[in-house]
This record gives sequence, C-alpha cells and structure tokens, in this order.
Amino acid sequence: MGNHLKQRKDTYVTTLIDYYGTREWPGLDGLAGALSPVQIAERLYEATRQAVDKQFLAQRSNERFIPFFAVHEFEALLFSDSAILANELNIDKGDVDAVVQGCSGPEAINNSPMTAPSKRLDDWSPYGKFAKTTVGITVAERIGISRMRERCPLFDNWLTRLEGTLD
Repeated sequence: MGNHLKQRKDTYVTTLIDYYGTREWPGLDGLAGALSPVQIAERLYEATRQAVDKQFLAQRSNERFIPFFAVHEFEALLFSDSAILANELNIDKGDVDAVVQGCSGPEAINNSPMTAPSKRLDDWSPYGKFAKTTVGITVAERIGISRMRERCPLFDNWLTRLEGTLD
C-alpha cells in the first residue's frame, strides 16, 4: 500500500478485506462480541486509518486511503436479491428471505463457522461447495452493483467514497 501512495500524488488506494476469519489487523483486538456490522466496520476503518496515517501521512494517506471491510464475508453481497440467488441455486426463495430477514440484511448475516454466508451457500449448493468463482460471479452479475448498493449500506458507503474521489 505504501508503494502505491508514494508513486503518484493523484492516485487513491483502497482495500476490500473479508473481515470473517481475519486474525491480524489493526483494531481487531478491541472488538467486543456484540457489535453490529456498522460498529465493527467503523472501528476497523478508524484503526486501519490511524495505522496507515502513522506511516504515510506525508503522502496524504488521510485523503487518499479508503479502506473497506466486508464485515462478515464478501459472499453476503450475493444475498442482496433473494430471487436471483434462489434461482441460481435452484432453491426456494423463502429460504434465502428467511436468512436475510433473520439477520436484518445481507451485511449482518452471522459470521459463525456454521452460519457464515459462505457456509449457507455451501449448504444450498447441489455440489456441497458453492463455486464462488463461477456461480458467485454469475449471481453477482445478475444482481448488479445497484441492487447490492441498495441492500448493503456499508458497501454503498465505500463506493460512494470512491466515487467522491473522482470529483
């Protein structure tokens, strides 16, 4: 990241970190168990920003570095449209709706080893393992960025911040 910030003064650096399963990262040790996805993201953003600014403030990292964490897993974005996901997996739409409603939205889908978004997709896959690099891409393309942004406010906020750098 530092090399990118040092190369050109007119570029921006971002991250897309899959929070679930991350073992070492600034701010992880201060997270309590009962935090909402928004609270987790805010604390990780702040800790990451402080760590990066400490090393690269001379490169205007406070303006040019925009972190993002998929709080439970990137696969949570695929729950943005129950009908499309259910159709692609050949399962009942009600099963997907129940997960999303039970967690209050795609970005809040539980991150336990048994109920993480990827595990739920694995359970629904006819092959026992969800093919995220093929089926996942197909589902994401069919859902589209607009729908993901509509249903996933943390994801939308990240993209909005990136778009703001274009002004």
